[in-house]
Amino acid sequence: MRESNRQSAALTRREKADSSEKGPGHVATERQDKPAPASNHALIRLMADKGLNDEQLAKAAKVLPKTVGRWREGTSRPYKTNGRAAAAALGAHPGVLWPDVFGPPQDNAIATSEVATETADLTAAYLSRSQFVRSNPPDELLGGATDICMSGLSLNLLCQHYPDTEIARLLQAGTSMRCLFLDPTGSYIADREAEEGHTPGVLSNLTTLNIKTLQRIQARLPPWHSDESANPDLQRAGAVQHHHRRLGHLYCPAVSAARSRRRITRTAHRTTRRHTRTIRRLRQRIRVLLEPRQTGHIMNNHELFETAWQATQIGADILASAHPASVRKKGDRDLVTDVDLRIQHDITNYLTHTTPHISVYGEESSNRPDLAAAELLWVLDPIDGTSNFVHGLPLCAVSLALLHHGEPLIAVTRAPLLNRTYHAIRHHGAFLNGDPIAASGTTDLIDAIVSLGDYAVGHDASARNQRRLALTAALVPRVERIRMFGAATLDLAFVAEGATDACIIMSNKPWDTAAGTLIAREAGATITDAGANPHTHQSSSTIATAPGIAQQLASIIGAANTPSSQPPRQP
Repeated sequence: MRESNRQSAALTRREKADSSEKGPGHVATERQDKPAPASNHALIRLMADKGLNDEQLAKAAKVLPKTVGRWREGTSRPYKTNGRAAAAALGAHPGVLWPDVFGPPQDNAIATSEVATETADLTAAYLSRSQFVRSNPPDELLGGATDICMSGLSLNLLCQHYPDTEIARLLQAGTSMRCLFLDPTGSYIADREAEEGHTPGVLSNLTTLNIKTLQRIQARLPPWHSDESANPDLQRAGAVQHHHRRLGHLYCPAVSAARSRRRITRTAHRTTRRHTRTIRRLRQRIRVLLEPRQTGHIMNNHELFETAWQATQIGADILASAHPASVRKKGDRDLVTDVDLRIQHDITNYLTHTTPHISVYGEESSNRPDLAAAELLWVLDPIDGTSNFVHGLPLCAVSLALLHHGEPLIAVTRAPLLNRTYHAIRHHGAFLNGDPIAASGTTDLIDAIVSLGDYAVGHDASARNQRRLALTAALVPRVERIRMFGAATLDLAFVAEGATDACIIMSNKPWDTAAGTLIAREAGATITDAGANPHTHQSSSTIATAPGIAQQLASIIGAANTPSSQPPRQP
């Protein structure tokens, strides 16, 4: 029945597409034999017998009242969990109400028998998606599959936990990938958020990020994978509102069946049957289980990103509107304002409430945690570029990163006075105001704009600045221009978007560099220390460069840092 509905929906869309190609004089007619949705008389009768209205049954089934209305109208069917709860409230077997979902009721059938049947082939269970991914690498899980159809949790798993390069490798090897999404701007996704107890906007933002992830991968494929002009069958169809039990509300196919391989397409049905042994075996043998009663809610990367996004918005709103009422020195030429403290206080409160299992490490905090030992740790710079902020310069930002054993996993940097928001999730690219960004393609150092971090202040500043002065002197005749912005987070962000070609920061304070290094790395920049070693939280310096000039710059930095180098005398 569902297969016929898919074919009918596909035919209707083809007829509409044909009518648009044939011109305004042609009118497409839908299939006359397509049945109209039939009311669920069994559900209506039982609700009347029990004296239950939509609100009461919705409460028992843990759905919205409008969802119960769709059940009665026959335009929607429930998830099995909700359907069983509704049937229990009505004192009936769920198969009586929805035989196409649960099957017709059998003699002496009990609800637990269905559960036993569904879990009879269970051979592996995982407490989290991360554990599942570690146990099932992409090559083992998806290798050899020629057609992958994904939606819901499996689609989240693909977009959130598998690197872009692995997905691109599958597509380049000839795998066809079809993904089904709820319309992120539609009403059904809002219903799902309410039914599942999510904060409004969480699922829609998650869906948007998943779509952008797949679009970004498609854009990076070689031309013969994604060139629309070379493939006339490629269609850019708009999203059609979809509901998980209404098969007519589907995304239109973006590629015809003849050209479906090697492309990401937003289709909900298979136009052809291909070999799907890997995915079918996955569905039959493996189920990811979350145990909320034992472990609590396990947040995925996109939920954590949503938390970081909202937290930095709190700080950005304050930074954009506040003026420092008090300024004090916490060290030699090292300023802190009441606005720094207010932003850190408000963001820390939000993060503590939203993610109580994750500690917060802010620049103005007195505690100094072990970054490598912490499984997850928020690192916050309430205002990077405080001196700029105090003097009315717009080069300042709120920066937040989530570290996993010292390695940045999620990063958001907001510069509200510049109207710029950068973000990145590890293995998923970097973005500026929602658009993908990439480091510059400069290959000759003489064409490069290089920014320098602040000169040292405090104890032994004069000695430490000798190396910085030597490096500056070595760079001046070899680069196009040198800049100093006074905010490490923005130094790294500007490299990420290609506005500058490199930045040299002769320090590595985690609140200054944690978010920026992830954003720059995800944009394709090369991130090292002054010795050209891979950058970590233990590095003493932070160098970000466009890949084409990394070696040239490394040789200059290395020469300037050798003991034999002669720094110029200070005036």
